[in-house]
Amino acid sequence: MNKGSSRWLRRTITVSAVTVAWTLVLLLGPLLATLAAVRDVATNRRWITLRFLVFGTIFLSCELGGLLGALVVWVVTLGGRLEALAFRLNFGLQKLWAGCLFEGLVRVFGMKVRITGTEMLHKSPVIVFSRH
Repeated sequence: MNKGSSRWLRRTITVSAVTVAWTLVLLLGPLLATLAAVRDVATNRRWITLRFLVFGTIFLSCELGGLLGALVVWVVTLGGRLEALAFRLNFGLQKLWAGCLFEGLVRVFGMKVRITGTEMLHKSPVIVFSRH
């Protein structure tokens, strides 16, 4: 199998798997949410199972949105031939995708984010080592 056909096979499997998973989670959502809530109440787990289910739905939605966004970028940039535009659009898509996932985590799990030492930030690329 050559590189081009294996790439399309991989993409077909990935897009299909994400689409099927997202559809199943949405269709079975009420049942899964009820089961998760019952489990959390029965085990006094502070809604962790239900929150995990909600974040899983957010994750799959972000994945599907990212895949659809990548398709739009690919079409707009003529299959990636307009490299500079493809880079900018993909970078913007990645920022949106990561931002949505992060915002979902913060809201669903009630995370508190604190940034210290902002005076040390540079405008150039950096490597960040975080402690949690």
